[in-house]
Amino acid sequence: MESLTVRVLIESTPELVWELWTGPEHIIQWCRPSDTVSVTQIKNDLKPNGKFSYTMGTNEGITIIEHSGYYGELEAPTLMTYKLDDGRTVTITFISDGNLTRITEVFELRANESAESQRAGWQRILNNFKNYVEEYIKEKSFK
Repeated sequence: MESLTVRVLIESTPELVWELWTGPEHIIQWCRPSDTVSVTQIKNDLKPNGKFSYTMGTNEGITIIEHSGYYGELEAPTLMTYKLDDGRTVTITFISDGNLTRITEVFELRANESAESQRAGWQRILNNFKNYVEEYIKEKSFK
């Protein structure tokens, strides 16, 4: 199966990045491919073989995406793998680079959607996460 890679560099420690990536209260803040879509329901059993499920819907209440599967390897704060319910695999690394964390996601493509469309969607979600982390740090530094 063909895979694609998306990346982002964030001014933060891998430990904080991991916390914000995996905490359900944080996931609902950043996990969306556009401003008109948000996570409407989340389950996250963060352990090997633990089930996760993110239901995403439009601002009008229409469910459009069910992102669900089972975790594989979890090595906080550097590695996460999971298998989606449709059989595709995803590997995410969180690598410290000085005072930065480089997130790299490698995901297998869905057969019925263009590679570019999938890359764009995954990259938008990753960029939303970067923005969320930066805003979170700014907000916490003022308190």
